[in-house]
Parts: sequence; structure tokens; C-alpha cells
Amino acid sequence: MIAKNNIYTITSTSETFGRVILHRGIVFAQDDQYYVIHKTFDGVEIITLTEYLENRTELKCEQYQLKQDVDMTLIYNQLKDDKFNFINNNCENFVNNFINTYTTSYVPTTSQQLKQWSIALLIVITLIITRSEERRVGK
Repeated sequence: MIAKNNIYTITSTSETFGRVILHRGIVFAQDDQYYVIHKTFDGVEIITLTEYLENRTELKCEQYQLKQDVDMTLIYNQLKDDKFNFINNNCENFVNNFINTYTTSYVPTTSQQLKQWSIALLIVITLIITRSEERRVGK
């Protein structure tokens, strides 16, 4: 399977976490059919866009120009057993690395969702500590 000219990134709801944690993949055309290559908990897989959207809702799709044709089967074979990790080997990392390697664009390699969840966690921890200190000082 060869991606030619351009690809699309798809952001969707997650099969497992719904809208709480979003999922991302790369959409490409092959023989009048659209496919998605994406990172799963078990590794990378290629499925049809129709299969991908069976249990997900598309939220956003962006087009990127490829530097050259990309052999998606080769990428799949190299990464099919590359296990998921929430911190540094998730679907966003996979998509961002793909964009930076194979397209004419550049995006930050870190996971935006991971940043957002980290900030939210820090705010909650700060509020808990602040309230705990206020109670301690007030007594």
C-alpha cells in the first residue's frame, strides 16, 4: 500500500475512552478506498476508514502534502508490534512523527493531550495542597 501526494490526519473519539481521550490516525487512499494507519494498544494497524469510524466519531481532519510516496505496508511491518505507551508512544506521537518524517510540514512531537492532562492534574494537586494548607493554618 503506497500513499501518494497527500495524507490526512484524523482526530476522533476513542473506542475505549470516548471524548475523554481522543484518538488520532493517518488516512490515505489506495485503489479508490480510504485506509487508516494508527497506533493501538497492541501496535500499529491498517484498517479501512469505514472500519475505523464504526466505533468512533470523526472530530477533525487535516490534509498534509507528502515529500514523496510512502510505503505504508513497510511502516506497518516495522511498527505492528510496537506497543502503546500513554507517555511517549501513543497515537499522537505516532501521527506527529509521521507528519515530521514524511510530509512537508512540522508539528511538535509531544502529545497535546498529555500536556493538557498534565496541566489539569497540576491544577488539581495545587488546589488540594492550597486548601490543605489553609485548613492547617486556620486551626
